[in-house]
This record gives sequence, structure tokens and C-alpha cells, in this order.
Amino acid sequence: KPIHLEELTEALTAVRRRPDVPQPSSPVDAAVVRKLVVSLGAEGPGSVGPLIEAFVAHAPDEIAALRHAVDRRAVDDVRRGAHTLKSNAASFGAVQLEDLCRELETEAKAGTLDRGPVLVDRIAGELGRVTEELAALRAELRG
Repeated sequence: KPIHLEELTEALTAVRRRPDVPQPSSPVDAAVVRKLVVSLGAEGPGSVGPLIEAFVAHAPDEIAALRHAVDRRAVDDVRRGAHTLKSNAASFGAVQLEDLCRELETEAKAGTLDRGPVLVDRIAGELGRVTEELAALRAELRG
């Protein structure tokens, strides 16, 4: 059978972490960031810093766009925004943020946004924790 990468990616990202496994207390898994640095070779330390800066700089706009889309009940815009933020969170090992975005994306795919405002508030709070941690990791990369 042919393998459809998009479907495989969706299926793998939809798998939930087991609830009996304790989640890390840090909002960012630094090992994921280190792995990203290594994967980029010699350019890694110089490349990941700007990626972090771009993510942190655009985060407030992404939250504002999500809030606006939820208020308008624009499920397609919510789905796309949550998916983008989920993917970015995964790139930096922000597991809790990724999970919250996945919940919002799932609601939007189902065509309902009943929990949308609450989820956006939770995403915004977690995003604040993530951006603080990423700023610290960014400083380490410069060091």
C-alpha cells in the first residue's frame, strides 16, 4: 500500500502520551532543542537562536489570531492556527503546549469550539511559560 506521509504524520501526532507517565516540569524539553541544534550541523547554534527568536516574536500575534478566530467561530482559521502553533511547539519540545494546541485543533476539526475560549486561555498561559524557557535556552546558545 502506498504510504501517505501527511496521514502518517497526523496519526503519529494524534497519539496521546500515557497519563500515567509523569510529564516534565519544564515547559520545554531542552533535549529536543539540543537535538535540533545537532541536526543542523555546524550551523546549528547560529541557526536555532533566530528560529527561537522568530517563534517568540510571532507568538503574541498567533494567540491574538486564535482568539479572534474563536470569537468569530471560524473553525478553519482556528484549525490552521492551532495546527501551526502545535507544529512549532513540537519543534522546540514544548509538549504541554503541543497537547493543548492539538485539543483546540481537534475541536475545530469536529466543527465545534465550545471549549475554544478556555483552550486559547490555557494555550496563552503555557505559551508564556514556553517563551520564557526558550529565551533562557537562546541565551545558552549564545554563550
